[in-house]
Amino acid sequence: MKNGYRVIILLVGLCAWNAFAIEFPQLQARVNDYAGVLSTDQQQDLENLLKGFNESTPNQIFVAIQKRIPDGVTLEEYVNELFDRWQPGNKEQDTGVLLAIFIDDRKLRIEVGYGLEASLTDAASKLIINNDIAPRFKRGDYYSGIRQGVESIIRALAPNYSIPGASAQSGHIQQPSSQVRSTTPYTPPIPQHDMLLWGMLVIGGIFTLVILGKHKSMVSAYRGLEAVRWDQIDWTPPKIVLSNFHKPGKICQELDSIEAGFYLQLPIKRILSAMLDAMVLEGYLNVVDEAPLRVEILRKPDLEPLSEYEQLFYASLADDGELSQEELEAFMNFAVKNIQTKAWDADIEATKAYYAQLIENYVDERERHAQLYTELAKKHNDEDWYYWYYNSHSAYQQYYAYDRDPFRYEIAIPIDTDHLVQGSVSTTVIPDLNACHDACHSACHSACHSACHSACHSACHSACVSGGGGSSGGGGASGGW
Repeated sequence: MKNGYRVIILLVGLCAWNAFAIEFPQLQARVNDYAGVLSTDQQQDLENLLKGFNESTPNQIFVAIQKRIPDGVTLEEYVNELFDRWQPGNKEQDTGVLLAIFIDDRKLRIEVGYGLEASLTDAASKLIINNDIAPRFKRGDYYSGIRQGVESIIRALAPNYSIPGASAQSGHIQQPSSQVRSTTPYTPPIPQHDMLLWGMLVIGGIFTLVILGKHKSMVSAYRGLEAVRWDQIDWTPPKIVLSNFHKPGKICQELDSIEAGFYLQLPIKRILSAMLDAMVLEGYLNVVDEAPLRVEILRKPDLEPLSEYEQLFYASLADDGELSQEELEAFMNFAVKNIQTKAWDADIEATKAYYAQLIENYVDERERHAQLYTELAKKHNDEDWYYWYYNSHSAYQQYYAYDRDPFRYEIAIPIDTDHLVQGSVSTTVIPDLNACHDACHSACHSACHSACHSACHSACHSACVSGGGGSSGGGGASGGW
């Protein structure tokens, strides 16, 4: 219990220091060009576009253009806090989006409020950055990049909205209908009198009011711990841990093939290698070098039949031919969110057995007459999963017959972690301090280690820093040019 208090006190103090040490610009309009890269006419055109959208829908988009990210803070930390201060969109429903651009750093981020995450997913935001914004920024055409990016954001949020003067070149982000997305609402606040007392003793009444106003965010940050949580391992990209809480015998049948691979405990490196192998075989990519991994784009795939995992994976490679730490984190965080939403109360062993049997039946049925199975394959190995993943894919035209190693690229994947494992998260102590301790523990990791920032910063950071009742960024994506 005392350790929990110390974590909370340390976190609140750290958040307080960051809040006052960094200067944030004042909101002047929907388009805020502090770097001076837009002409008056260009800025007015974008302002009119965003004003019309704001007046026609409950959603609101702000654009911030600055020279540099302030020292001592990461891109994600700064944009999340700027989002909290500017509070775009409906404050109750959290329906705002912030497009933040840093010219000298050549970095940008789309921050999305919780109320819009179902429409503007992390994968969609990444594709907008890579397909619409970054290519134009590389040419120095900031106005066109912002305009195209904003148009694609609007299309993702309101597909039927008519955009005045919309360009035919604007990218369209496909959202596979089979993908289940999380729109988890805030849950009622949990009283934490002891925590408030300690917080008041340390930093005074002002932060006590902040914590009171943000209990909902604390509970929201904890809700994922019931289902899927990060288990930190030497501050490398972490394992995904499924909790022991489940309904006995309940099977989650909604997982797609990538999620099933995680669930069956395939190492993350192998799953990523399999996706790369598939895109190489289909002629989308060519591996130029394996140490470090570097690819070249041969042709752009049709994104519609690809899952959001494959869209995100392709977009991560398409921008510069490499997988960055940030891009790998975005992929893993996205997997956590979806598995958490679909299988939070499923019986782990029963669900694993279901997918193992599904794969075995698929392999047996298709190889019974070809005599390839008995000669080249071994039951219950990782190649069986790949056989099912690749040969059942509607977009992949080639055929895998255990005739190559789909995991040959795993040594080149710049990630240092293992696979999905089962853990123990008690669900009988939700009203206890353990909930807030775990939430604050994750947030402390966020503040101190940017490697895990995007997984848990948004909810817990806003719980400690921003004022009560305001908006807070829920998700999004970062990129560069």
